Amino acid sequence: MEWTKGWAWVLVPASLLVAFLAFRFRKMIGDPAVIDVVHELLTTYRNKIVSERGSNLEHHHRVTLFRHREWAMVWRRWPWQGWLIPEIRSGETTRNPSCRFKASSDAPDEAEGVAGLAWVSSKDVEISSLPDVSFPNATEEAVADYARITKLSPQAIRKMKPHARSFHAFKVHLSNKRWGVIVIDSKSASLNRGKINDGYNQLMPSLGVLLKRI
Repeated sequence: MEWTKGWAWVLVPASLLVAFLAFRFRKMIGDPAVIDVVHELLTTYRNKIVSERGSNLEHHHRVTLFRHREWAMVWRRWPWQGWLIPEIRSGETTRNPSCRFKASSDAPDEAEGVAGLAWVSSKDVEISSLPDVSFPNATEEAVADYARITKLSPQAIRKMKPHARSFHAFKVHLSNKRWGVIVIDSKSASLNRGKINDGYNQLMPSLGVLLKRI
């Protein structure tokens, strides 16, 4: 294996680089086992909140955990500073959302979406009785109202065709620092604040421990 000696100066740094990148990738995506547990917690939370709410379709009632990233590469969006990125969503449908919302602490007025509003607000964000814009021929007035209330552009609403008519969102803290946001969205016109609070009190002790491993 004489040839390895001659290439050691390349192979050793390359091996260290690969190991470092593997470590960073694992840290970025989190421990799969922990992610599965958090997913189950969010799904249980979702079921407690919407157990008596109209539609039984999972994508009509969801709980999504967003993580705040000081820097994130978001396609065709600039600056890359301050974004809320979806980490884990309840249920088995629409589990891989592509939405990204601006949430820069240095430019709070530019925060986007309900998630962004929650990040820069001192209180929970509660929105109810939004117009139904989930169908292609939703009126311009309905789309404009939906966009204004949820801090998105009418173009984004036309593209997304969201089913949600009510939202509840709040910040998640870890070690007394803001970590991210949980957004609850529902096709129902309103959500039960009491169930949300009760479920939150049961969820957070376990979630706070698990987030340290994501």
